[in-house]
Amino acid sequence: MSYFNDEQRAAVDIYKIIEPNIIGEIPLLRISNETTIPLRTLQCWKNGYQQYGLSYLVRSHRSDSGSTKVETTVQSLIENTRLSNRRISIATIHRKSVHNVINKAYLFQFIL
Repeated sequence: MSYFNDEQRAAVDIYKIIEPNIIGEIPLLRISNETTIPLRTLQCWKNGYQQYGLSYLVRSHRSDSGSTKVETTVQSLIENTRLSNRRISIATIHRKSVHNVINKAYLFQFIL
């Protein structure tokens, strides 16, 4: 039987990372170098923990999770570009998508 859910377990794991600094044994810079976690992230975790306790370290869910701000036509354009060539870079997908959207907007003005 587990007393913690996954988010709480993750918060405890974060605490275990910053605990040596909180009790004064290891500087955050050394923890950052040993764990490859950015120093600024460790500082935020420590400050949040000191101000609000372990509840600060529990990851909150984003309110916009699962939703997109991209129109479905643009999204399908991006997906089709990606599916047509698996090795294409994100930068190229962006360039092609912007180019296609601008061209369609340009042509659309003549239809009206």
